[in-house]
Amino acid sequence: MFPWWRPWDTPLPGKGCEMGKTDPVRRLVERVLDGLPELYTEDVIDEVFRAIEHDDELRRWYDGCCEKLGKETVNSWGGNWIKKALGEPKNLGQVASKRNTLTDSYSRLDVTEMLRSRKRRRR
Repeated sequence: MFPWWRPWDTPLPGKGCEMGKTDPVRRLVERVLDGLPELYTEDVIDEVFRAIEHDDELRRWYDGCCEKLGKETVNSWGGNWIKKALGEPKNLGQVASKRNTLTDSYSRLDVTEMLRSRKRRRR
């Protein structure tokens, strides 16, 4: 359920700090990642933005962040927060967005090491 408060307007500590300003973006992408299947692909950033685009509540959250920070900042930091949430996988290069219209391009991420470590933990 979408929170009754507007997460992009929540006061954050560290006023003027880029990390503090983009905290609503971090919370948004973490919420989306929680709802995606755990077997991420190299196109996980594209998949996150596609999920945002097709969910009314998440799209309102995204639009509020864009209103406050600007679309370029939200998209750029969205990619950064996704990468951090996944343990900083290697960047495989920039490609044009295929599944969403919120971003023009995104970084493909090497998630193979993350998948290998999960397999090791299950054994």
